[in-house]
Amino acid sequence: SGMTSVRVGAIQSKDGDPLSRKRDSDAEGLTLLKGTPEKGTAYIAFERKHRISRYDIDAGGLSPARGKVSLPKSARGMPANGGFEAIAVLRGGPYQGRLVAFSERMRDGEGNHIGWIWEKDSRPRKFYLTNDGDYDITDAAALPDGALLVLERRFRWSEGVRMRLRLIKQQQLR
Repeated sequence: SGMTSVRVGAIQSKDGDPLSRKRDSDAEGLTLLKGTPEKGTAYIAFERKHRISRYDIDAGGLSPARGKVSLPKSARGMPANGGFEAIAVLRGGPYQGRLVAFSERMRDGEGNHIGWIWEKDSRPRKFYLTNDGDYDITDAAALPDGALLVLERRFRWSEGVRMRLRLIKQQQLR
């Protein structure tokens, strides 16, 4: 409701074929790397077959996949339906222009959420977000000052669906 100038189409493989199998097409996160939604470059995160692919955007819509981001070895341990859920390109601060990604359900030994930040040398470095209340990570959005908003959700039969936003200040992102 209320949407204008919307383009709808299939996400394509690098060969230009529509992604048709569920394990190939389970897109969960999208972030703009540069440009605008009309002419730019975007990353799309997928789970099940875990990957983050790069796409160009122009008047014709979304291009076929233009490449993949190098993934951390630790990402291999993500659950099949709990992989890359939230991605963002930081817009300010010391990590400006860097990609950040979180697994929906991958946690460390203490139950903290696992995320990665890609450094200038394209190597992803692991970092952790404290697990407070046993929520799953759903999405992330970069703020102009280098901070990050993280959307979390949880479901319990006794309380229903709960959602919240957490602010990670740029000084806390390390």
